[in-house]
Amino acid sequence: MILFVQSLLLVAFPLPVRVALDMALTPGARVDDVSTILGVELSHLTILIFACVGSLTIGLLMTTFEFLDERFTNRSIVRLVNNMRLQLLGDLLSRQFAYLERKIKVDILGRVSGDTQNLELFVSTSLVVAFRSIPSLLFAVVSMFIINTRFAFLMLLLIPAFYASITFLSKKIKQHEKEHRSRTNLFEHESLQALSSLSLLKSLQGEGEALQRLQDRQQQINQTFLQSRFFTALLNSVFSGSRHIIRALVLLLGGYAILQGQLTLGSLFAFVSYLEALNRPVGEIANFISRYGKASASLERIQELSQEQSAFPEKDGTLSLPSLASTDSVMKFNNVAFAYGESAPLFTGLNLNLQRRQLVAIVGPSGVGKSSFIKLLNRLHDPSEGVITLTSVAINDLALRDLRRHVCLISQDPFFVSGTVRDNLLLALPSLPTDEDLWLALEKVNATEFVKALPQGLDTLIGESGLQLSGGQSKRLSLARGFLRAETASVFVFDEPTSGLDPVSAAHVISSLRELADKKELVLFSTHRVSEFEIADQVLFFAKHQVPALASHESLLNTNATYRELTRQESNEVPV
Repeated sequence: MILFVQSLLLVAFPLPVRVALDMALTPGARVDDVSTILGVELSHLTILIFACVGSLTIGLLMTTFEFLDERFTNRSIVRLVNNMRLQLLGDLLSRQFAYLERKIKVDILGRVSGDTQNLELFVSTSLVVAFRSIPSLLFAVVSMFIINTRFAFLMLLLIPAFYASITFLSKKIKQHEKEHRSRTNLFEHESLQALSSLSLLKSLQGEGEALQRLQDRQQQINQTFLQSRFFTALLNSVFSGSRHIIRALVLLLGGYAILQGQLTLGSLFAFVSYLEALNRPVGEIANFISRYGKASASLERIQELSQEQSAFPEKDGTLSLPSLASTDSVMKFNNVAFAYGESAPLFTGLNLNLQRRQLVAIVGPSGVGKSSFIKLLNRLHDPSEGVITLTSVAINDLALRDLRRHVCLISQDPFFVSGTVRDNLLLALPSLPTDEDLWLALEKVNATEFVKALPQGLDTLIGESGLQLSGGQSKRLSLARGFLRAETASVFVFDEPTSGLDPVSAAHVISSLRELADKKELVLFSTHRVSEFEIADQVLFFAKHQVPALASHESLLNTNATYRELTRQESNEVPV
């Protein structure tokens, strides 16, 4: 409705001026016809005043409806883009971990944030404006045909040439914009890598090489940017030049028609006014076309992400498990195998029976599948073959939220949000523990002393991603957060809990794991420290070209030569 009224007002805007020129300001102009129609005697001055009032009224109405249009349109755009961004993020968080694990995170964020922002700008500044301009364009063209058919046809003759130019140039813009976005995301990814490993770069004196690589990436970005802007400028020039040509032809032919007495000055003014009024919708359509390439490239990248995600759904089960049944067997692995995609399996034929109240150490050389095995336990990965059960229920049949509530995985990579120590300890906990609970968890990982030494204790800000903490401090806070889950989880899995810790802190952690195993259903942890092999009730040993073996430390020493060699090698190394 608003668009329709705006279009009518645009058509009506030149009419008061046309009336003023032809009936009030032109020497010898007759007002008899107007007086006859209205039934009153009108002077030239009266007609001029009416024309001015009409022009002012139409102008004010146009301004009012433009404001209303902007207000309602912007609200709709915000809702549209907000829903799109949240939908993408929701889809990302519900995809398989295996899919996210091999994607460049900066590229994903670039599509979720940068590309959706490009679409937002396109919709708000180009698409909606161009759509809004179509009725105005049609009304103005019809009015021009009514005033002078010959001049109107003159404009239409140039349309085929415009269309061919637009089609060619818009394809070029889209091609270079898509390449520009991809190269920008790659530059951001490599910049983040350089900043994240700055200490290593400085130690290796690799700053110059890293900077040169980033300069090369930036040069590629500049090249695609300039190519895109070249075709955009060329497209805008086509529209601008076309308007100038049409205006010159209309003035030439219109002036000649006035001299021949075939056209009035008011009619020519109205025609030129409609022609000038077309500048805005035509310019908006030109802007739409020039930005369409960039927006289309962004939309294509978002669609690619959505299509990739739909191919990797995180398959959820339907069964709930309010509590674990009190059985001797907590988790069973029946002929389980695992491989990444089409690569060779990391292990096959895995048959395990993990008993209650046990502390199980997961050991083996690097790259044999220990971390992959850990991720199977709460379905960050799914096995290539076989079945894993939790108290006799296949974990694939369990609802993921239920499974992950019972099986708590503490990664070896600490995760922190920008906030205080307290905020990060409470992260994702189902219930709020007391300060006493927080200090007890910190004590289990030998973190009480350093937290108390912080300026505000538990309420000290630790910076983005915990940057104000040392590696060991970050590790201990992450472990403390895991111990706070003891009230809800039944099975605990710690990935390298003592790596990066001093011997005293590591001893505190292992002692706490031993205590936790005596209270909960099952505790597993991966480690490279031989002293920790010996403390565990059972050792799950991974080796290349062997089926993982589960037995006590002493039994493996007596029966497995590869395990004996591993313990000898690890015993000769100094713990980190």
